Amino acid sequence: MKTKLSNLARLFLIYGLMPLFCLIAAALLALSDGGNVYSLRALALEYTADSLVDSIVGDLSRAAADPPAVDAFAYAAPEADPALGPSPAVEAPDFKTPVPDGMKPIVKRDLSGSSLFINTTKYSLDPAALREASDLSPVSGSDPLVLVVHTHGTEAFYRDGGWFDPDRPADGWYDPHGESPRSSERSENVVGVGDEFCAVLEASGIPTLHCDVLHDVPDFNSSYSHSYASVTSYLKKYPSIKYVVDIHRDSIIKDDGEKLRPFTVIDSLPCAQVMLVMGTDESGYSHPDWRVNMGNALLYKDTMDALYPGLARPIYVRTVRFNQHVATGAMLLEIGSCGNTFTEAKNAAHFAALALAALIRSA
Repeated sequence: MKTKLSNLARLFLIYGLMPLFCLIAAALLALSDGGNVYSLRALALEYTADSLVDSIVGDLSRAAADPPAVDAFAYAAPEADPALGPSPAVEAPDFKTPVPDGMKPIVKRDLSGSSLFINTTKYSLDPAALREASDLSPVSGSDPLVLVVHTHGTEAFYRDGGWFDPDRPADGWYDPHGESPRSSERSENVVGVGDEFCAVLEASGIPTLHCDVLHDVPDFNSSYSHSYASVTSYLKKYPSIKYVVDIHRDSIIKDDGEKLRPFTVIDSLPCAQVMLVMGTDESGYSHPDWRVNMGNALLYKDTMDALYPGLARPIYVRTVRFNQHVATGAMLLEIGSCGNTFTEAKNAAHFAALALAALIRSA
């Protein structure tokens, strides 16, 4: 009798509930596709399983998980492919101070490498053709030209503290079961880093607006839908905006729990390294001018490489569009990673903004 009931229950689940679940999923996809927001399919592409864990329990608590602890915006650690690795001058980790039991190390690394792109798409990228496709917009009067926004505004950095020692490649450690590096305080998160970015652009004569909304609270998974609404609202109110810079903080945690701290020194100042993340239409969503966006981003990296060697990592090219279809000057800029300090990120934002200002003035 129990076996019969068990079989009947299994048949009910398979032939009764599963079609209902499929219909609900299809309806959700149809609704989201029709609303110019990210559908469930796009969310699956946009966020890895690990980054979804980030939003629930924080990326510092992932060390015990089986999957590699690297989130959606980080590329494979350099040792995975020597051709994409850091410059030969990078120091090998040398732990002069033992990492306490239960802690994981934070290691300074140069991730600038020698490549222009980390390409995860099927597209072949021709740098010369992309530079030719670029379409830079110059300053015209006092109307806003640049909008800085933060899809993941609570992404935060370490406070400058006792663990920081610029003379050691092993810069300290963290508790893998501690709190996530996320904060609503702009003195700790990417919004505060965006303040510096905007201030430098304004001081350089580039009219700039700063959207300081925390689009990832309370619902991290709707961040891109929320930031899309904000950006389109700004574009409607200020049609003069041609550049939309979405500033994030990367997360690079190796399989063994070691955090990488992308690091360089510019004008004697400790700086995080930055990375442009550029989207395409490969995921199936309309992004007809992605090559123009890519060309503008490539010129931006060229400018950073010329003015501040070592500041920029390779451009990370993805299959999804990251709301970059809203403007040909839209780009996503990762400033630092979860192993950097706020001061390092702020210094990086300063020089990255100077480079963007120089590029725009050259248009």
